[in-house]
Amino acid sequence: VSAAKILVEDGTYVIAVKEEGVYYAASTEANGARRAYVQLSGYTSGDYVSHDSKIVWTITNKASGITVSSGDQYWKAVTNGISMVESGDASMITVAKSTTDNAYLLSCDLGSDGIRYVSKNTTYGFGFYAESNKEDIYFHNNMFGRKYYLPIHK
Repeated sequence: VSAAKILVEDGTYVIAVKEEGVYYAASTEANGARRAYVQLSGYTSGDYVSHDSKIVWTITNKASGITVSSGDQYWKAVTNGISMVESGDASMITVAKSTTDNAYLLSCDLGSDGIRYVSKNTTYGFGFYAESNKEDIYFHNNMFGRKYYLPIHK
């Protein structure tokens, strides 16, 4: 990993957005070319207890960004979607600090389609969408099978 500042440590996380006070987590389940979402029911603050492995992601820092994976499947950024692929085809995703406390922006340069940002479409789910649709992303520390701490504070 390069000397660039690491904003999100390697580890397992719930990756979520917050809309109108409700958290929605990215799921390993597909919804077309996108990742389905799961509402974190009843969560408002403090600890969130869950045993749902479908919302647990592994973040790994690389020299040119982060990878997001579940088991041996990795995020591949596609226009308006997120595919799951083998590690050799994984996208290097850029992490930037948002202006919102404890939130981040995730993006990937898709060449002729430009830079796309991770966000949740209400109908279809999580994908890499145009900048006009970007949302704050929250990485919630995962202690799988015990507690998810929402949100992280650094």
